[in-house]
Amino acid sequence: MLRIYALLSICILFCIGAFAQAPHQERANDKEVNAFVEKTYPKLWKELKKIEKEGTAVEFFTSMKGPGRAGKEKIQLNQSYFNQPRPAFPEDRLIVVVLHEYGHILHAKKCREKGGTQF
Repeated sequence: MLRIYALLSICILFCIGAFAQAPHQERANDKEVNAFVEKTYPKLWKELKKIEKEGTAVEFFTSMKGPGRAGKEKIQLNQSYFNQPRPAFPEDRLIVVVLHEYGHILHAKKCREKGGTQF
């Protein structure tokens, strides 16, 4: 009985440690990605500049699932979708990704102003 309890305790501690560690995200070289986007995707570049002008940061990361996500007051984008042409993600689709994430941020701001929750 003691052996089972000890084994169960070790498993629980291991699981807690594994889930408690947030995945490390490494920032991409924004200058390189920005230069590529500006040259290759002019419509997307224009949208990114509008979003940044309105006070929302746009950051590129090297390791994340999916093309992007909304953080608190910033858009996090996966550099691999934005630093090389992808047939499945043409410029118009990348714009939709960015505007979708920006919509999350605008919705969260509006809810905070009203004093409610985000969802």
